[in-house]
Amino acid sequence: MEKPYVGIKGFTTRTEVERVLTAAPKFSHAVMVGMLMNQYVLAHKQVPHPKRYPDIRRLGEIFISHPQALNMVCYQSIALDSLFDQLSEIRERVGPCLQGFQLDLIEPPMSALERIRHAWPELKLSLRINREMFRRSMHRPVALANTVSGYAGLLDYAFVDFTNGDGVPCSPDLLRSILSYMRQADIPFRLGIGGGLGVYTLSPLKALLRELPDLCLDADFRLRNDDDELDLEASGEFLNRAARLLAAD
Repeated sequence: MEKPYVGIKGFTTRTEVERVLTAAPKFSHAVMVGMLMNQYVLAHKQVPHPKRYPDIRRLGEIFISHPQALNMVCYQSIALDSLFDQLSEIRERVGPCLQGFQLDLIEPPMSALERIRHAWPELKLSLRINREMFRRSMHRPVALANTVSGYAGLLDYAFVDFTNGDGVPCSPDLLRSILSYMRQADIPFRLGIGGGLGVYTLSPLKALLRELPDLCLDADFRLRNDDDELDLEASGEFLNRAARLLAAD
C-alpha cells in the first residue's frame, strides 16, 4: 500500500505550501498538500468561497518538490462524461510536481478511473466516500464497504467524509464501524477519514487513531480563518497534534 498521509486542503499559493511544510514535524505519514479545484473554477466561472481556490492561471506555481509532500489536486465535478479531459487540463496546468488526484465524485464509473489509471500510472488516485454513497448503500456500513471494494486496483486511497461543507464531523463510532467492515473486506488501498477535522476536533478520534495508526487524515475548512484564508499557524499545529496522536502507544 501507499504511505499514509495527513492532509490539508485549500492551498492557493506557493508561500503557504512552503511555510506549512517547513513547520511540519517529521513523522511516519506524508503531508498531503491539497489544492482545491472544481469544474466551474476550471471554466473561469464564479463560485462560492472563491478564496479557497487558486488563480487558475497560476496553478503551476503552487506545488513544490519536497520529500515529505504528497501534492494532490482535490477535484469536484458532476460532468463525468468529460472528466478525463478536465483532469488532463489540470495536469498540464499544474506541471511535474503533481502527484495525484483526490476525486470528490459520487460513485464514478469504473471506466473513467480505468482510463485515468492507464493514462497516468504514476499519479495516485484517492476517492472521497461521501454521504450520498452511504445513502445509496441504505446507510449500511457493510454495503458501503462492498461498494468501495469494487474499486480495487483503481485507487491508492479512499477516505470517509460525510460532511456537506458544514464542517460537522462524523461520529467516531460510525467511523469505526465503517472502517471495520472495509478492513474485513481486505480493501487493497489506504483508508482515511475527513470532514470537520481541525486543531480542536482530533481529540475525540484519539482512541480510533490508536487502534488504526495507519489511517490518513483530511482537514480543510476548519483550518481557515475568519477571512476564509488558510490559517498557517493552525495548519502547523494540526500537523503536530496529528503526529503526536499517531505516534502514541
